[in-house]
This record gives sequence, structure tokens and C-alpha cells, in this order.
Amino acid sequence: MKKVIYMLVAITILFSTLYSAPVIFKYDNGIPAGMYSNINTLGWDETAMLKPPGPCKINKIQIYLSGSVAAPDTIWIAGDPAEGAYPPSSYCWYINKLTDGKIINYSGTPGWYEIDISADNIRADGICSVVIQHRNKQNGPYFTFDNQTQSQGIHSFMTDLRPNPDFLGIRGTIFSGAQGNFMVRFEVDYDFPDAETSSTPPTPTLVDVTKEVGLVDGNGNPIKSATVSVVGFNNEEKEDIALGSYYFKNNGNGTFTNISQQVNLQAGQTSWADIDNDSKIDYFALNTGGNDKIMFGNGDYTFIDSTDPVIKLNQPTVTPMWLDYNHDGLLDLYVAYGRTSDAQGNETFYPDQLFKNSGNRLFENVTNSAGISTGEPSPYYDCWGASICDFNNDNWSDVFVATYRLAPDLLYMNGSNDIFYEVGTETGTRGIDAYYPGYFGHGMGSDWGDFNNDGYDDLCVGNLGHPDERALNSNPSLLFKNDGPPDWTFTDMHSEMGLKFFEMNAGTVWADLNLDGYLDLVHAQYSYDQKGARNNRFTRFYLNQGPLKNYKLKDITWESGAYIHGAWTPVRLDYDNDGDMDIIIASDKENLKLFRNDLPGKGYWVAFRLSGSPANNIPNEGFGTNVTVYCGSQKFYRSLPGTVMNGRCSQSSNELNFGLGDYNNIDSVIIIYQNGQTNKFTDLTVNTKYKIPYMQSPVRMKLTAPMLVNPKNFSIKIPYSSVVLDWTKVASGTKYEILISGKSDFSDTILDVRNYDGIQFLSNSYSDNKSYYWKARAYDSADTSNWSSVWEFTTGTPIPLAPVLKMPPNDTLNISAKPKFIWNSSRYDAKYPGITIYDLQYSTDPTCSTDVHELNNLNDTTLQLTEPLSAASKYYWRIRGLNEMKPSQWSDIWNFTVMALPAKPVLKIPLNGDSAVKTKPTFTWDSVANANYYDLEISLSDSFSKADSVYFLTNISSTTRKLFKTLDEGTKYYWHIRAVNDGGEGLWSDAFNFITEGTRGVDDNENPVLIINNTPNPFSQFTNIEFELPEPAITVLKIFNVEGVELGTLLSEKLDSGNHIIKWDAKGYPTGLYYYQLMVGNKSYTGKMIVIK
Repeated sequence: MKKVIYMLVAITILFSTLYSAPVIFKYDNGIPAGMYSNINTLGWDETAMLKPPGPCKINKIQIYLSGSVAAPDTIWIAGDPAEGAYPPSSYCWYINKLTDGKIINYSGTPGWYEIDISADNIRADGICSVVIQHRNKQNGPYFTFDNQTQSQGIHSFMTDLRPNPDFLGIRGTIFSGAQGNFMVRFEVDYDFPDAETSSTPPTPTLVDVTKEVGLVDGNGNPIKSATVSVVGFNNEEKEDIALGSYYFKNNGNGTFTNISQQVNLQAGQTSWADIDNDSKIDYFALNTGGNDKIMFGNGDYTFIDSTDPVIKLNQPTVTPMWLDYNHDGLLDLYVAYGRTSDAQGNETFYPDQLFKNSGNRLFENVTNSAGISTGEPSPYYDCWGASICDFNNDNWSDVFVATYRLAPDLLYMNGSNDIFYEVGTETGTRGIDAYYPGYFGHGMGSDWGDFNNDGYDDLCVGNLGHPDERALNSNPSLLFKNDGPPDWTFTDMHSEMGLKFFEMNAGTVWADLNLDGYLDLVHAQYSYDQKGARNNRFTRFYLNQGPLKNYKLKDITWESGAYIHGAWTPVRLDYDNDGDMDIIIASDKENLKLFRNDLPGKGYWVAFRLSGSPANNIPNEGFGTNVTVYCGSQKFYRSLPGTVMNGRCSQSSNELNFGLGDYNNIDSVIIIYQNGQTNKFTDLTVNTKYKIPYMQSPVRMKLTAPMLVNPKNFSIKIPYSSVVLDWTKVASGTKYEILISGKSDFSDTILDVRNYDGIQFLSNSYSDNKSYYWKARAYDSADTSNWSSVWEFTTGTPIPLAPVLKMPPNDTLNISAKPKFIWNSSRYDAKYPGITIYDLQYSTDPTCSTDVHELNNLNDTTLQLTEPLSAASKYYWRIRGLNEMKPSQWSDIWNFTVMALPAKPVLKIPLNGDSAVKTKPTFTWDSVANANYYDLEISLSDSFSKADSVYFLTNISSTTRKLFKTLDEGTKYYWHIRAVNDGGEGLWSDAFNFITEGTRGVDDNENPVLIINNTPNPFSQFTNIEFELPEPAITVLKIFNVEGVELGTLLSEKLDSGNHIIKWDAKGYPTGLYYYQLMVGNKSYTGKMIVIK
């Protein structure tokens, strides 16, 4: 790709007049340098990816356009589906656009143009970019780049839309960074403003408690897993967790115990239910390839293998699910299968199977007779996420299968006659037509829930989809609104509701996280890469903003602090029994994480655990039941048609949790069982969990733990003289106990307040600048709740602990005169204390009291001195941290000794007094300890006066140097060497002399310059380009990419004779081949460089 630069000589529209709002986000420096108007780039995508540092609304877009021809230009505002790993292509505009294309009527005059998008309500989320794109057209207009190298990662791209011969011919996958930053800017309103930018994220409110609750392996390390199951062991109120071979028992106090050896899970993944209705939990052991098992529980965390061979098929099992499809009270088994591939890459797909429970732990394969085979004809479909539903509210459990490989998704409607009918096409749930009709999605997971409270379960389907040419054949993740009777069709609302298109979208789960009465959504995002290998691909947490904002989903991932990379499936549960839903997310690319729900401003709630009656054709699990809660004019609907699966074999809790928002009174609750029986209750209390035995009165479960409210968890700067603790009222709880400590393990209790009858507690028993931990629990005459979660707060400003020094090590010798100081970050008692800065002192005084050199306001924990210390001297150093000018204690004092100046070198060749020495001799000398490099000087006299100096070369890194300057023939020369290090220059060696061969007066003027090379090569970021000038000259050094596009000028000035080293920083450039060009006078030299990231 060759660059044609149109130098902009006039800017007719001043940037400062274009906007009135003060907050502008940009990467460019405002100096236009060029554009891509070469015919080779016509038809390419020009892309600017801008990532503001925090969530914000984007009001305006400002673009500097160039070109000499007036023409309209369509600008596309799109998402960032690859999370910055590479730019999206125009092939995915139809599913990736955030609004319709915007037209700019370019006047033909280069300058700034503005688009007002304030009415489009486009937001940046603080994590990924918002993308501005257009097609590069003949005669323009063109995006304009500035005159600086991209320095914050590559975010301005050119995408060649021709087939990629190195990637299956797929278009939209050839891209390169622009020469500079495209001059595109946002005018924004930050959600968390801090002067001209966003503040740092607030303290987490979806808190990663994985380690502290005990979800770790035997060595205390987090566990990598793509799937996880919530286990309602024997219908107990506490729910356990199973993943892979691990089983964690819920202790009922917010922690888990690893009892894997006792349970001895015989599976890679598990699906749990009381399969034989004996009130003891059982599980399907997913091992695939004919190795699946059904393990029946003994009620004591041990299990026996009583597998009916009929379910052991030599097929790749993906999602096993339990339901009672024929209403006989026995749990039947639906298994969705995937695909296999051979060594040549040939794929085989396998049909799903339905196994009817015949009782006595025996099953019958009814796939054909029940209509499943009709819905999935040969050659079958690949599956990565299926789920049970009751989409038409008839209390007959239906089955949804999210298929992979662009096939239509399947919805099996239960005909209530032992036959299923595939109605994906009729209902619209098969997917939406891609750009090319007949192609659908790569289904990765699904979940059902009533997001708009109309009493009908809606559907979210997680779809993987690529942002290149393949987007023309695939669906993004979809959000289907159930339109209800009489037709029970579905309308896709993903775009209207703001569900983002990410390339690796995977499993989903509905849960009312803030208990405002509207189901929120968690959508996992998978990755092929381990954490840290490339760009992060984070799971997203969305809050449903309710009917006043048309149920628009708001991404709260940044502000809630809930980060996890490369996850396949999220599941919901209330592990700490406080009434809100917590989220477990399974990732084999980072690790499984449990996020405790501490979101603020929660509403009222109620929750139910259902049980059935096999004698009345209701399985013990209560499957096939739906529940509606009525509060005033509002209704809230949940269903439990079968196992709650969210992707692959990941299982959520069976607990039906209802956020009620501001409703603090329940008018009625109606339960409808699959046998048609109805139960109604009118005397239930909010903020309470109930067990509902079949057709009996509700039984209040254990008192729930209080939800802590204030001070906010991890808050700082609380006035120590009057701290008010605030928590939610626990229904039926008459008294509370509050425990306050200066340590997180409560080993030094400060206050233990009992028999307290309020939900606020005021105390002044605190010190300033100190962290505290607190928790509360409720009790009545018969019951005591679990302790709440432990929250922390800090009075005043957190004071850092003294840093720990790392480098130079204590008592070390021969340290560089320009040492690099490294220390550990200051630790705090507070978990989120704010920003720490550092002071560094060094001195020749062991107590650092006199002769002190101090460097202040250091933002990093590394400092490289630029001015040399005295050679052969001993120094002492220390560090302290500061938080808002409150200092820590000084660290321990360490010492080091600076290396001495190097000794005089010993010369070797040419020997002293040599004659007939070549006019381009090679000089050698002995290595000197402590030398970083050497200087060589050649003179016509032994005084080495400036007037007699012939040649002076510095920065020689070896102990040999060939002279490329031609010396005069028959002439006597003197030479000497000195060694240099960071501390300074050593003494010159003794001088040697020699006489060149030939007769004086003959001149050889060849080779005026030598390119030594660039080292290292290949390299990842830095390389040194070294060359030697025999005489002063105007020297220009430029860098080009493989397309011949000039990337920058490293040097353009007159240099003295001698050796020169120029460093090139390739940080902002991708892997590839590059060239440098050195021009000295009228001569040009080139070389190749290879960047490998």
C-alpha cells in the first residue's frame, strides 16, 4: 500500500468553534498530516476506534475530512465486537451499527465536520470502543490522520476488503494501522466525571468473593472451568456448587467446604435433579462418547451408578436436561448433542435424544415417537446450549435448542399428547434472517425470563458471530419478546434494547440483580485465548431500565467491577441467603468467579422453593409449575418447567426469586401446577423466602441475612466521630446483632451489639484513618439468620503501609551509576484506598539525614535515574507512599555501591610502532571490567590535540572496530581507547602509533558510510539502528512499512562524524516486515526489520 499524502495547507473551520460542551475525548493532536487517497486503498474501510475511559453518553462526533471534491459521505457509528483486538468491517454494519448511517455533506474544503447524535442515546461503556467508519471512495472525502504515531494502541485502521489468501479467502480480515491517528473526536457526558475526563471506577458492587468463600482447589488456587452447576442438595435451603470433579458444600455462613473426595463426582459436567423422586438428589454425569452415567444419591453426599444402558450413546453430549414432558410425575431426560471431527476436519453432527422415564431408574428412547426426530432431520445440527421452557403458558414443558454452525434454532412445542412439534419457524425463534437469507446463528446458550412483566417468558439466545465477511451469514445474540396469545410468536428486540454484538457472545442468564421488578441480563463472552494472551473479552452485566426507558439494557460492567475474561456460562443463585441473586460465571480461560451482589438501591423481594407430589403427577422438583405474584396493578411471573440450563451443561438455581421494586406489600400469589391444580395465597410477606409444598400453605424458610446498605462497602473518608451503620429490615426478624472489628477475620472485636431492634446503628467508637469491618444478623424467638456479608469502611483517608524495596538489592556492589530503583506498591488495610504516590530519597548518609536527594510525586513503582551517581561510592535509599498527602512510614533503608570507573584499556592491534598498516585498519583491545562501551580516537600527534584529530568514534559496544574511513597512505597515526560506563569516562589507554602502507597523497573515497545493522532483529518493541559517519553530514533516517507507506522520520539533522545509534520504538505497530532508509548527502542505504508481537 503506497501512501499519497495530501498536505493540508488551510484549515477553514477552527476546531475551537465547533463545540460548546467542554468534555472532548480524542487521540489526535489536531495537526493534519495526510490522508489515504491512493487508488490502491479505494473501497477500503477507514476506521477510528475511540474508547473513553469511563461510561458516558456521546453527544457529538467531530471528524476532520479531506479531499478536493464536494460529495456526501455516510458515516457509520458501530460497536467494537472484538474488544479492540481488530477492527470490525463494513460487512457487519447491518448488525453492529448503533444507529442508522449519518450523512455529511462534504463541501470539498478540508476541515472539521460535526454530527449531533445526542438524540440517538449512544453510550460508551468504559471497556470497549465506539467505532466510527466509512468507505474510502474515489475523490473522497477521506479521514485525515495527524502527524504523530499511534501511541495508545492501534485504534485507527485501514481495512482491505479483498479476499485474504492467508485466511480462507475471508474478506474484511486484512487490516493495518494508519500512519497517524485519524482525527475523529467525541463530545461526551461522563457518568462519573472528573474534570475533563472520567474518574476511576467506583469500588465494586458485584464483588468477586471466589477465594474468600472457598471456591478454590486444594492448593488455594482458583479453578478453571467452562461450566458450573448449582445443586439443591436434597431440597435443602442451602445450595451447593459442582464443577468438573469438584464439589463444594454450602456451609450456610457465606462460605463453602470442598468435599470433592467424599462426593467423588464421576463426571466432567453434571446436571442435577431428584430423578427417581426419593427426595435424594441425583445427577447426570456428562462424560460423552458412551461414557455418560446417571448417579443416584444416597442422601449423604455419596452416589451409586445405576445407569440404564439406553442413555449411553456414543455421541458427544452437550446439554442434558430434566423435565416431565408427559405429566406422569417422572423426570424425563432430553439430551442435546454436538459434533465430532476427524483428522481431516470432516465434521459429523448427532441428533438430540429424548428419554422417557419409565420408573425404577429405567428409560425408554422416544426420540422418534415424540417427534424430536421430525424436528431435527439428518444430517442433524450441532448444539452448544439448550433450555427447557413453557413459552405458551400451558404448563406443558417445551424444549428450545440453540444450534451452532448457522443452522436454525429449534423450538419444540409440547403438544400435550406425548408428541413435540418443532415450531421455530412459526414462532420466529429459529433466528432472524442474516444478510444472506437462510443462515442463522452460532448458538452458545439461552435462557428464558419475563423481562417486561407481561406474564410471558421471553428468550435470550447467545450467538457467536464474527465481525468480518462471515457476519453476512450469521446472527448476533438475540433477545426475543414473547408476543403472547393467540399466536405465541416472538419479536427480536436485541437492537432496540441495546444487547451488544460481541464476536464471542456465549451463555446468558436472567436475574433481577437490583430487585427493581425487572429482570436484568448477564451475558458471557468466550475466548480462544487464556487471560492476558491477547485482548480481554469480558462478560457483560446489563440492568433492565424498565418501561419508562423501553426496557433498555444498561451495561454496568465497568461501574460494578465485575470483570471476567473468556467465560462460557453464567448461572444464578443466592449463595449467602440474603434475598438477592448472586452470579457465578464459569471460565476456563481465566477462572470460575462468584460475584456477590452488593448493588445499591435494591427493592423489595420475595422468593419461593417449589416441591411436587409424584402421587399427583408432579415430580419432587416441582417442575412444570409457574408462579405469579400480584402487587397492586403489577404482576411478576416466573416459571420452572424443568432444569434451568444457561449454556452447555451449566445449571442455575431452582429458586424463583422476584424483585418487587417499591412494592412493600404482596396482594396475592398464584401457583399453577402442571396437573392444572391452582393454589392462591394472600398473606405472604415481602423480603421472605418460602417453601411451597404441593397444594399446601407456604412455610417460611430460615431467616434471611440482612443486606448491608451504608456505609457503602469499601468506602473511605468516613467521619470517624459519627459512623451510621444501615441495613435492610429482615421480615420476621425482631432483633439484630451487629459485629464491628478492626480485622476482616473479626479477631479483635470492637463492638458486639445484641438485641438491637432498629436497622440503623450510630456509634463514635472509632479512630481516624483506620479500616473497619462489620456484619449483621437477624433473629427472633425461634430462628437466627446467617451473618450478612462482611463490608469494610475506612474512617478518614487510608494511610499506606511502608513500601518494600526490591532493586537494587541490599548490600550489592557494582551497581550502575544510573540505577533503576524498584519497590513494591504500598499495601493498605483498606481494599480500595485510592491512588498512591511515592517519595524516594537517596543519600551517602546511612540514616538518610544529610546529603539527601529527594524525588517526589512518583506515580510508578519504578524509577530510572538519568543523572549519574558518583563512581565507586556507597549510597543509601528508601521509599514512602502517600495517599492524599498522608504518608506512610519510610521503608527500611537499603544500600548499594556504584561501580568504579573502568580502568585503562590495553591496546592490541595495530601493535605499537607497526608499519605498512592498511589504510582501513581493524583496531582491537582487551575488554575492561565495568565498561558499557568504548571511545576510539585517532590523531596525527601523540598529544591528540583537536587540530590533529583525524577520527573520533564513540559508543563502540565491542572490543574490535574496523575503520571504514580511509586513512592517508604512508602516514604516521596515533590511537588510544578509553572505556565508559554510566558513571563516566575512564582514563585513556597508553597511546600506540603505526604507519600506513603506501605513499602519501593517494586518496580513497569509497564507502562514505556503513550501515552496521539494527539490533535486535527480529524484535518486539525496540531496536537500535547503528551507523558510522566518516565525516559530518546531513543525515535523514526514515521508517516504512511493507506497503511502502512512510511511518515516520526518526532523524533529520547534521551529525558529526563517528558512530551513531538511533532507537526505534515499534510499540504502536503490528507484527510485520518494515524498512529503514538512511540518506547521507546524495547517497541512500536501506535495511529490513521484522517486528514480532
